[in-house]
Amino acid sequence: MPATINNALTELPIPAGPEAATVVRQHVRTMFPRDNHNVDDLLLVASELATNAILHGEPPFTLSLRSEAIDYQRYAVVSITDHNPTPPAPETQPELSTCGRGLQIVDILCVEWGCTVDSANRKTMWAKMPLKS
Repeated sequence: MPATINNALTELPIPAGPEAATVVRQHVRTMFPRDNHNVDDLLLVASELATNAILHGEPPFTLSLRSEAIDYQRYAVVSITDHNPTPPAPETQPELSTCGRGLQIVDILCVEWGCTVDSANRKTMWAKMPLKS
């Protein structure tokens, strides 16, 4: 059985407007310095999850970041919680569409991602990606 270590890093309320993705990216940069990790991919994943929450969720919104180690591999787990319990319903987009591919990007970059709804009807979209040292 693999050894798992979870480290809670941070939780941050995020604004319910167009600046949400910027706030999320700034916070991810603070928690995961560029020189140590594949932070560009993590920034993209966090931005996509935040944008989906703003477009399809209900405030208040919360960003959670944590690191996780399983045996010798470290992971970053990014989560965005909102107050709309409806899970995402990804659709296939036309080839030239300029939107609607956020969860496809998350799926490509992450080893796992998903959606949970708690007993208070808060939805949490989360994604887990390996960290490169």
